[in-house]
Amino acid sequence: MKAANVQAKIRTERGTRAARRIRRQGLIPAVIYGASKETFSLLVNPKEILSILNSETGQNSIFTLEIEGQGKHNVLIKDCLFEPVKSTLLHADFYRVAMDKPIQVTVPIRTVGEAEGVKLQGGILEIVLREVVIQCLPADIPDQITVDVTALVFGTNIRVGDLKVDSKIKILSDSNLTVAHITSVKEEKPVVEAVEGAAPEAPAEPEVIKKGKVAAEGEEVPETPEKSEKGEKK
Repeated sequence: MKAANVQAKIRTERGTRAARRIRRQGLIPAVIYGASKETFSLLVNPKEILSILNSETGQNSIFTLEIEGQGKHNVLIKDCLFEPVKSTLLHADFYRVAMDKPIQVTVPIRTVGEAEGVKLQGGILEIVLREVVIQCLPADIPDQITVDVTALVFGTNIRVGDLKVDSKIKILSDSNLTVAHITSVKEEKPVVEAVEGAAPEAPAEPEVIKKGKVAAEGEEVPETPEKSEKGEKK
């Protein structure tokens, strides 16, 4: 994706009512922070932000945010708030990045190839981990990390430590975490159909539970004899 240039204005209004008025104007509230610089409340066009989020690099896209009266800033989208029903973008957080300093981001894992455990052994490829945390310079952030699963068979797996990345990238996720492995197909128990004319199976008789306390190790304490209706005479 070609580096985007998003225009922004300083936001002076605060509060829920102000935010509603802003959204009716076709804009959304936002904020920029990071790099030990001043934090600004902003107004941006949500269409421009959604275009970046829907690109190949998605939330890891580094782009230029040009703030009216405050110049240009290299940023990435740190967080977003969406309306839960219509999924409308309501708010965005931008994080300033220094192009000469490493940052931590999360990138997706993409599997390629057909596992031998699926092709020859009839198993199922199970993807356990779909993203990892990495550290690198902003310009070196990959769109994704690709892993070949062709050699996977029963009894083997691919771990985070097996992922191949550029020397400029450091994977921070636990190297022992499983990324993918082969699992077996769960067999369904056959349903026994009733034979026409066969007598229905008699229901099992309920177990009779005796009154009385139960002693240790399952021995039953003898029952206390019930008193007669008239009681015992003294």
